[in-house]
Amino acid sequence: MKDAVSAKNTAAVICFVIGALLLITIPFNIAGEMDTKLLIAGGVLGALMIYMGIRTKMTVSKFKEYSGYLSEDPTGSIDKLASKCGEPVEKVKSNLERMILRRYFINAHIDEETNSIVLEGKEEQPSDE
Repeated sequence: MKDAVSAKNTAAVICFVIGALLLITIPFNIAGEMDTKLLIAGGVLGALMIYMGIRTKMTVSKFKEYSGYLSEDPTGSIDKLASKCGEPVEKVKSNLERMILRRYFINAHIDEETNSIVLEGKEEQPSDE
């Protein structure tokens, strides 16, 4: 799981750098009389890449925070996680759903009945006794 988080973190940094480079080159392209449509497209793409990089970096940071708390709490309670993070329950739940969708948590789902996140790899296996 650390490799996946490192890869996402690296991708966020690369995305941010490319976006910044696209935006930085706009004044030089204007001086070189580049096509206006291409400049606008480059500016929009640069801003979008910076946004995506920052958002991914924030998600990785939240994932690390959440997984740290969840490793201490075997119940996976979203209510407890929200109180530890100082965030509203619905925001934490939304963040967890997004992280599950983007495969930060592999083989995980949210149990609506118990309002908790179930991490398949952490469940106790029934014994054959």
